[in-house]
Amino acid sequence: MKSNSSDQQQNATTVDTAVAMLTTQTKSLEKSQPTSSNGLTHILRKKRETEVVMPFDFNTMHLPCDLDQQGRGSIIESFPNHCVWVWNNRYAHEGFYRVYKTYQLEAFFFGQYYERLKRFEIDPHTWDYTNAGIN
Repeated sequence: MKSNSSDQQQNATTVDTAVAMLTTQTKSLEKSQPTSSNGLTHILRKKRETEVVMPFDFNTMHLPCDLDQQGRGSIIESFPNHCVWVWNNRYAHEGFYRVYKTYQLEAFFFGQYYERLKRFEIDPHTWDYTNAGIN
């Protein structure tokens, strides 16, 4: 039992020493100033923006855009205005590209779902209950 407690104390001392060394190194780095002015400046970069503030109301943002069609670049002028805006800004930054891909994904899923429902309602189909055991 004594060996375990002495090992824990030794590990704690080692960790404290390592933390103390890191803090003295960071303090020395913070205090260091450039010795010459060679024209280099550090440009502070912000984290990438992935959230986009859309200039549309909720209902307009959720109108359908068929951005999954083939040849959409040649027919984009006939799309609604919010679809054209997303198309034009898709490469502005990562957030707009995410919006574009989300619209494209929604167009695929909801377009496919709509087509399946329409085919189910329009195409003739019959129900065969002969082997269902219903009299």
